[in-house]
Amino acid sequence: MEPSTLKSQINSILKKFDKSSVQEIVPVLRELHIPQILSQRKGKLQE
Repeated sequence: MEPSTLKSQINSILKKFDKSSVQEIVPVLRELHIPQILSQRKGKLQE
């Protein structure tokens, strides 16, 4: 993934949650269990 693509995706997420920094969005992502979901998907991809 290109850095510009990653930056664009992060900015889209920040706008959707009306946040200005990644530090502000991390608690929201944890509340939505996003890290667990990504971890599960990563495990499935490696199998």
